[in-house]
Parts: sequence; C-alpha cells; structure tokens
Amino acid sequence: MSAAAEQSINPDISGGTGIWDQLLRGARSAVELRVTTIIADIKVSGELKQPTVTIPEDTGHAIATSINLIDGDITTAIPKEFWSRENTAIREFHQRQVEQGSEIVARNIRLICDVGSKLAEVLTDLRKLESDHS
Repeated sequence: MSAAAEQSINPDISGGTGIWDQLLRGARSAVELRVTTIIADIKVSGELKQPTVTIPEDTGHAIATSINLIDGDITTAIPKEFWSRENTAIREFHQRQVEQGSEIVARNIRLICDVGSKLAEVLTDLRKLESDHS
C-alpha cells in the first residue's frame, strides 16, 4: 500500500432506525458489492461497535473485488505475491468472502422487495379505508 490507510468498519448495517434509512442503505448497497481482503500488520482502536483500523504505510497487500450488480461486471485485483502456492488459502478466503457478500446482497434485495410489497399493500388498504369513509 502506498499510503497510510485508515477506515472505519461498522458491522452493524442497521445504522439508522427509520425504515426509509434502511431502505435507502439497502438500495445503495444493491448496486455494487466490494470485498477487500487486506493482509497487513494493523492497529485496531475505538469502540467495539465501530472500530477504527489503521494500516501503517507499506506494510501489506490486498486483494480487492468489485461487482457491479446491475451490469454484472466483476473486477478483481490480486497482487502477484498472492499467486504463489503458499498463498492459496488467502485467495480461497477472499473468494469465500465474495460469495458470502453476494449472498448477503441477494438476501437484502429480497428483503427490500418484501418490504416494498408490504408497503404497497398497506397503502392500498389505507386508500380503500379512506374511500370507504368518504
């Protein structure tokens, strides 16, 4: 890595409490899936719910995959160091993470569709009630 990297990792994807916040987050994450496996000496600080991970300059390498879920384009960048036989486990780990990420995105899309269907039903019922009381 060419520069010190610091990123916030938040495993709690629910974030905001409002249904619209959750739907918006789901829609945004439904467009692109990014998986990065970083092999480096790291420093973890902050709170358990939202730790800060610092990667000192020039201490590691990463495998990165980006999947555009609309176009179907998949781009994976793998440094040549990871193509050696002794790094097979790292490549396999990254591939499993990509597969799990794809499953999570598919589940989230199904959830968004289910919520949208239920919301449409509720709105239809409300309109019916309004017209019955008019």
